[in-house]
Amino acid sequence: MKINKFLLGAFALSVGFASCSNEEPIKGDNGGATEASKYMSVAISNLANGSRAEDDDPAKSEFETAETIEGSISKENLYFLFYDGNGKAFGLAYANVNADKDDVITNMVKPAELSSSEGYGDEEGLKGVLVLGKPTAPYVGQLPAKVLCVANPRTDVMKSLENKNLNVVINTLTTAPTSWTKAGDFLMTNAVYVKNGTVITAIDLDASAFSDTPEGAKNNPVVISLERLTAKIRVAYEENFDVQRRPGKNEPSQTIENPGKFNLDGADARFTASIEGWQLVNIPSQANAFKKLEPDNYAGWNWKWNDVNRGRSYWAESTTGTFTNKDYDIYSENQFKNQSFVSGTANVQYCYENTTVPEAKVSDRNPNVTAIVVKATIKHNGQPINMYKWSGAYYTEDRIKEKVAQQYNADDHPIQATKDNVSFEPNKKGDNTHRAIVTINDVETAVPQFSEVQHWVDGVTSYYMNIEHLGGLTGVVRNHIYDYVIDGIVGLGTPGNETENPAVIESYLAAHVRILNWRTVSNTVTLE
Repeated sequence: MKINKFLLGAFALSVGFASCSNEEPIKGDNGGATEASKYMSVAISNLANGSRAEDDDPAKSEFETAETIEGSISKENLYFLFYDGNGKAFGLAYANVNADKDDVITNMVKPAELSSSEGYGDEEGLKGVLVLGKPTAPYVGQLPAKVLCVANPRTDVMKSLENKNLNVVINTLTTAPTSWTKAGDFLMTNAVYVKNGTVITAIDLDASAFSDTPEGAKNNPVVISLERLTAKIRVAYEENFDVQRRPGKNEPSQTIENPGKFNLDGADARFTASIEGWQLVNIPSQANAFKKLEPDNYAGWNWKWNDVNRGRSYWAESTTGTFTNKDYDIYSENQFKNQSFVSGTANVQYCYENTTVPEAKVSDRNPNVTAIVVKATIKHNGQPINMYKWSGAYYTEDRIKEKVAQQYNADDHPIQATKDNVSFEPNKKGDNTHRAIVTINDVETAVPQFSEVQHWVDGVTSYYMNIEHLGGLTGVVRNHIYDYVIDGIVGLGTPGNETENPAVIESYLAAHVRILNWRTVSNTVTLE
């Protein structure tokens, strides 16, 4: 495990404590009032870098170090928020901290510098001393009882947490950024877990967290674990696959033909599929700034969703909100730009968590479930094929138009049709099917026997799969990597752009999914 280590430098400004916001000083919190030099040491653990999760066996649990931009925290974007024992904002008196103001009351503290130092435990971290008071400006008053940490806030909502009480802060919503492409884009907040039936968000402070000397404080640092709000999705694959087939009714339990034998124009045919790219659909537009848990709902779970020893958890209750990228266009040159993942941050996609429908099956097309859509091109004899499916068989364009003309002519029309009179138009019910139209002398006649025809335009197709979490659940959880490896393609996919109700879903992705820590959820999948 690669460990990156940083030092949280001491404040350049003297800091004293005033009473808690507009409240009276805390009675009995952390040893009562004091007047002296006062220091607090912090060790911030970045959970992106190598914690254990579901299984204590390293062979069964996989975690991954963050890329540089994913774990970067600057002094300008690191905040500590202090509270009293009742969760009220604990006001700090700064001297000359805010422009031309001599005195500012705030519960939000920022560091003066960050530099390399020792890490903390087995996690990457920031480590150093917060100066609460020094001989020239001694600390006076009660001690704070709780602390939160926020790194890389980028929205007005996150930057407005100052002097808000704890219950307001931990129920804050944050809007997803437009991109995650540079250092500082990854919002991080306290890791949340359950201990003795209680959800732990803020870190409790006692008198031992504070010292009259920097050296004394360093001997007992307050450990704060941070998690990114984002999840990361990766998909890796070979460029070309032989298309496999499930005979009969396409039941998952049936034996798969590899390569698959399909009926094309009345003869056996085999196809290949070339993956063109992938993208996410139903992307959450907002998230809870601090993770939400409902432990009473998880009593029957038989997988390790909570890790008290490491101060973190591997599930979350996502906020009910809106989604972006609900539609896609498999014929657009500007979509499906993500390619097979190799390394780094190229060809990955980030999103906020979404656990709205944990019981959804992998192939369910639910507009509230975040999913991966893979675009591919079906080929016959090495070339993209313009192909139709009707009555369980596949046809080239000329052949199906001939069959439509034959059916039309069987009704004894005065003018006989040829394949040149036949066209197809989408059905209005929006299920990616088409109906056949015969046009003679500008008169259009539908041929009802060909009212539900599927059309692979130049072989373009798609495969759809909801993102799988751990424990048999469907969903995306913050600070996890969902690592998909496609190892096969079964079926010819779904042509067209109907995202929710395609007429026929007969194909699947075979993929291996890993969820890393960043916890990795790994899935090897066959596209179907």
